[in-house]
Amino acid sequence: MNTFDYHTSLSSDAEAFIAAIMTALDNPIPFCGEWTGRDLAHHQGMVWAVGAANSQGNSEMTKPGPAAKAPEDDADLEAWLRERADTLLAALADADPATPTWSFAPNNQTVGFWMRRMAHE
Repeated sequence: MNTFDYHTSLSSDAEAFIAAIMTALDNPIPFCGEWTGRDLAHHQGMVWAVGAANSQGNSEMTKPGPAAKAPEDDADLEAWLRERADTLLAALADADPATPTWSFAPNNQTVGFWMRRMAHE
């Protein structure tokens, strides 16, 4: 996939995830232990925040800021997820996949790692 394809895929997948998970917050998530849809939503929003924070050419791990913490009120969850997805998409929009940056994959310390990883998530 090229950069445009990753961005397009991430955008449509994020929309589909948000639409689906908001109707299943109390449902169990198969293969995720005791997680419910709410747990998965919180996890995904944090993952998007980590991806955005670490796709900026940082030499060390960057922890996402306080806005990455999931809201306690379900009424705020959809907007929070959209904000996390939008932040990730903005971070990757014009990024060069070859740009060196921190990742947890010792053999791939590039922005391209985050593009692929976020597509997998």
